[in-house]
Parts: sequence; C-alpha cells; structure tokens
Amino acid sequence: KLGGATLNYSTYDKELYALVRALQTWQQYLWPKDFVIHTDHESLKYLRGQNKLSKRHARWVGFIETFPYVIKYKQGKENIVADALSRMYVLLKTLDAKLP
Repeated sequence: KLGGATLNYSTYDKELYALVRALQTWQQYLWPKDFVIHTDHESLKYLRGQNKLSKRHARWVGFIETFPYVIKYKQGKENIVADALSRMYVLLKTLDAKLP
C-alpha cells in the first residue's frame, strides 16, 4: 500500500515502484534464476531501452538490472490472476470494516 510521497507518483512511477518493491521483497528467490515479469503497464516493457532517466528512475532501473528477467506485457483484462490479487486487499478491508 502506498503512502506519503509515493501517493503523488505518476502511474508509471507507481508501476515501476511496485516492481522494485516486489523485487526487494522476493530477491533471495529470484536472483539465481531467469524469470518473467508480467505487467499490464505496457511502457514497462521498454525499461531497458530508455536513454534519459531521472535520478530516481536510474536508481530503480540499476537495481532491476541486477536481476535476470524478461518483461512481458499482458493486457489487464487478460491478466485475471493479478486483477484478483490486486482487489483482494480492498475486499479484506471491506469485510474487516463490517465485522463488529
């Protein structure tokens, strides 16, 4: 869940930040093997081809590049698993709020 300054990030920055945080969380399992990152944010698949980066983006991309990954774009409506997972938090909060 985002808070503070991250709430003001652009959509691209939020998507990139989510990727960085996921890699930080799971890095011990991801580093030894090649893996695929599935995203519904099409511009992330051009991550390696960007020439001009802000300092924040350069830092994030530098971290991401330490992993052996491939990014594949998948339209949001086709990405059923990710859609369900992203809505789970909202559902749990709603259920929790209704419990006495």
